[in-house]
Amino acid sequence: MPEPTYDEKLEQFRELVEEKTEQQIHPDTEIGDHICWFFLNVPLKLKGETFDAEIDFELSEEEVEPLYAEIYVESDTDREEVLSEVGTRLEGGDEVLYEYYIDEDEIEDLMADLREAHAEVYS
Repeated sequence: MPEPTYDEKLEQFRELVEEKTEQQIHPDTEIGDHICWFFLNVPLKLKGETFDAEIDFELSEEEVEPLYAEIYVESDTDREEVLSEVGTRLEGGDEVLYEYYIDEDEIEDLMADLREAHAEVYS
């Protein structure tokens, strides 16, 4: 499958985010009402437990903002109990998927990096 191509500004934003986060991002320009959605894998601390979260972001000309985190965890564990208190269960099985609506304060440093990249490209 060929690599997607992006307009010059989105490509510049993608490169800056990858440089700052040391993660590859794959902007999806087909969903959302703005430029694109993308996700980053972020360790997220909730009620004393650290989870591997995939946080979805929306990029527009005006801003970059977090939408929600998707977190997989083994079912019927203490870790799932934590997620059940703060998130919404989307899928079940041996491993369950939760959706958690994140507050920007929880990823303050990451948001600073994303806003810096946004300002450099879209301001």
